[in-house]
Amino acid sequence: MSQSNVFADRRLAQRSIQLAERIKEKGSCIINQVARNWSEQMGFYRLLQNERVSESCLISHLRSSCQARMAGSKEVLILSDSSDFDYSWARHRLEDSSGLGYIGNHKGLGYYLHASLAVDAQNGALLGKSDAKLWHRPQKNKQVSPSLYQTDLEEKESYRWIDSCLKSKSLAQPTQSLTFIQDREGDIYASFVLVPEPGRELLVRSKHDRSILSPTGAKRKLFEYLQEQPCRGSYPLAVRAEPRQNRSAHTAVMELRYCSIEIQRTTKPSFRYQRSFPLSIPIRAIEVRQRADTVPAGESPILWRLLTTHQITDWRDALRFVYWYTLRWIIEDFFRLLKKKGFQLEKAELESGYALRKLGLITMDSAIQVMQLRQARDGNAEIPLEEVFTEPEIDSLQAITPTLEGNTEKLKNPHPPKSLAWASWTIARLGGWKGYRSQRPPGVITFRRGLERFKDIHRGIQLRL
Repeated sequence: MSQSNVFADRRLAQRSIQLAERIKEKGSCIINQVARNWSEQMGFYRLLQNERVSESCLISHLRSSCQARMAGSKEVLILSDSSDFDYSWARHRLEDSSGLGYIGNHKGLGYYLHASLAVDAQNGALLGKSDAKLWHRPQKNKQVSPSLYQTDLEEKESYRWIDSCLKSKSLAQPTQSLTFIQDREGDIYASFVLVPEPGRELLVRSKHDRSILSPTGAKRKLFEYLQEQPCRGSYPLAVRAEPRQNRSAHTAVMELRYCSIEIQRTTKPSFRYQRSFPLSIPIRAIEVRQRADTVPAGESPILWRLLTTHQITDWRDALRFVYWYTLRWIIEDFFRLLKKKGFQLEKAELESGYALRKLGLITMDSAIQVMQLRQARDGNAEIPLEEVFTEPEIDSLQAITPTLEGNTEKLKNPHPPKSLAWASWTIARLGGWKGYRSQRPPGVITFRRGLERFKDIHRGIQLRL
């Protein structure tokens, strides 16, 4: 960790900083691999088992780091999503009632993480983690309880989508604009009631074919009404092959539609907390649908429906909000980086679920650093190099970079020296990227490998000095 005041005990703070550095060095969070000796290994185990090292302290550190980076952005996007971490393989070695429970189909064992990442709306630069919530389901819940409709909103698991917005708001300055971007699970009526306010907007992918009121007051269904709207504009989209989704590589033409509507409160048995909510809420709806003549045979058209509290004056506004939604790949890559091909969080061998959860929070600092390097590869992210690397590490980068450059201009680092993009090129080369523009751009796993190798080289340079 970069701050020493995360814990009241200075020794715990120093140990947590040390663990974070070892995770960065090795590109893994498996303790017996990252520790340099037996003493360090035991120290890391004791740190994660220590009750004074709380999840709330670790989350507070992530939030404070994010707040500092957010200060320089006028418009910030908050991307939220949930994922589970599966430790079923270690079921027989984990302590009972230790922070793990049922996940997925109620057969797996693990915990859930709901993460919110802050991104600069102007350049897409990752600023940090604005909130995190970890939880587990201690019991099976195969049937809906008759009392579910009487449950308070704050006690529902879905409240995490609202709570993350409210907590992320507290990090922003009054003059900053925030847009909360969420996937289908965030399509909750209560969110549209409780989250929006001036300068604080929602952008959510639609899950429900809601009952709506058209501008004329007619009652309609959302999906049908959207499809009836005139096409306001179109644009080409290069689609990559995705065999698992039965998607071939091709160029699609996307048609854009949008309209103003009012979504209505559900007509099903009302949850008690909804009784004070308005019967309808004005909102804007966007549909992006692949034109039929550009859909390859045997494939389904690409189709997105978005709901937003932003005003839409023309099709360019709508297109900007569609682009903002596509930035959700950042949080999907974030979870991917934490798991199998990244830091291998699900392979960590600890006896307590709460220790595994705290290890995950410490690992997130390293994951954010790797993500920032990936974003900087094209020179678009404007994050100072000093926020990612220390001065001795920057000196090592200067020494390493010339050894990775070729004889031609195409194989030289094209970015300004001591910029994050310049460092990103070097780390990608260390991770196995060949340096050719014609080659597929390096991904987060390449940067994770490159960062691991760089830490080893840097350590060798320091030992030689």
